[in-house]
Amino acid sequence: MARVTFYFDGFNFYNGIKQAAVQNRVWRQFYWIDLFKFCQQFVNEPDHIHKIKYFTADPLNQLQRSRHQNFFKLNLALNSPILYLIQGKYKSKNITCKICHNVFQTAEEKRTDVNISITMLNDCARNYTDTLVLVSGDSDLVPVIEIIKRDYPEKKLKVYFPPMRNSTELFNAAGKKVVFLNNNIPKFKNAVMPDRVIVAGITFCIPKEWKIRIH
Repeated sequence: MARVTFYFDGFNFYNGIKQAAVQNRVWRQFYWIDLFKFCQQFVNEPDHIHKIKYFTADPLNQLQRSRHQNFFKLNLALNSPILYLIQGKYKSKNITCKICHNVFQTAEEKRTDVNISITMLNDCARNYTDTLVLVSGDSDLVPVIEIIKRDYPEKKLKVYFPPMRNSTELFNAAGKKVVFLNNNIPKFKNAVMPDRVIVAGITFCIPKEWKIRIH
């Protein structure tokens, strides 16, 4: 019986779904998913999910932050203590347009790659898990994959590419043990939560901006 731990690169995962929804609006409903139900579909008995570690940061925009926090409060209410959030942060950044030379302010997520790498290595060193599943298409995570394969060969390691995200370097580093989530729409559908969920007397509602159902 293997302990399976999922490591979600939240920024990469969310923006992959967001980009996929631009091309096919069916993806928009997948903002509102039960993370445990989603991951459970990839794990076969007798293995079991030990932890889901989701690396994220609260957006600077107030409305986006409210939706973000609502989603995770519900998932934590449903799936604690299996689901665990590791917070990074957003930092404002000024960008100068090369064409018009105007300066625009954007947000840059910080610490996520480092947090993921440290957590994965710590889990291996302390023998907290048997199988590591990295959900990301970020090639910056290649070094931690290579270190785990070298120093902890007894650990199984897989990479799941979020929708619209992939990396040849990450694909090769994982030894081609990858899953393309673009090809797993049925699993996303099975994990979509009801528009209104009550947990321990607290009501959680899907944000109106996410309320799209396609059957």
